[in-house]
Amino acid sequence: MRITTTEILALLGVFLLFPVLGMATASETVATLSYLGQANLPRGMRNNNPGNIRKGSTPWQGKIPLGANTDGAFEQFAAYVYGIRAMIKNLQSYQRDRGLNTIQQIVSTWAPAADNNDTAAYVAAVSMATGIPPTAPIDTTDRATMRAIIKAMTRVENGRDAVTDEQFNYAWTLL
Repeated sequence: MRITTTEILALLGVFLLFPVLGMATASETVATLSYLGQANLPRGMRNNNPGNIRKGSTPWQGKIPLGANTDGAFEQFAAYVYGIRAMIKNLQSYQRDRGLNTIQQIVSTWAPAADNNDTAAYVAAVSMATGIPPTAPIDTTDRATMRAIIKAMTRVENGRDAVTDEQFNYAWTLL
């Protein structure tokens, strides 16, 4: 079967019209995806906060204001990518402001044993998932390194895969 140039252009025209017709593109879907309040999901996901960032005064982009936040302890975000972005920004501040540049240092600060976390198991899980030794220096401004670390940490935080490459990549563009 042979397809003519006219038929190809007609098909392309249909695909280009999808956004106009109300069908969201993949980027639009990632940008607006929200799991807020979905009871069947882990807490981090249903708060659009896959890293389980505790409530605080940081004016995160996309943050649900404290008065409207329905979780007693953790931040909530209007869209999932804002929770991922906040986690990236937070981990980058660990390196920039505190000099923390290893998985062991970062995870020990993120999920300290004093808060009833099994920090050693958390460090081991992130190290194993990323292939980065716990005490090896990392660069939190490196996109690939951060993608691996964020995906591994959110897997520990939620007990399941919680961030896709596409979600991470979109969140990275919001930095």
